[in-house]
Amino acid sequence: MTSLPSHELTIIEETAKRSAYRLCNGAGTIEIAFVTKGDRNHFPIAQASIFAKYIREMLMRCFNDYWSREDAALRPTAGYYTDAQRWLADAAPLIDRLGIDRSRLIRER
Repeated sequence: MTSLPSHELTIIEETAKRSAYRLCNGAGTIEIAFVTKGDRNHFPIAQASIFAKYIREMLMRCFNDYWSREDAALRPTAGYYTDAQRWLADAAPLIDRLGIDRSRLIRER
């Protein structure tokens, strides 16, 4: 594992609904689990999900505020794939005029 080379990784479980791992090093051990629909069954996961969605909405508001200052006629985007495609097409002339590299606007997995 390259992102935590000082840790030993043990796979506890990998199923369609849950993947769990143990990371160990000299300082201690941590277990991490990825659970399908975890927010339905675990209140802390639900809280984290709500918080993450709120932060995303605030960041999208900042994003749209910036672009609307550059072009008031540009409709805001929610940022999800289909709407983002529409927004990128609408914003193309402005993006070109500002000399912004499109790769800075598009997340690639």
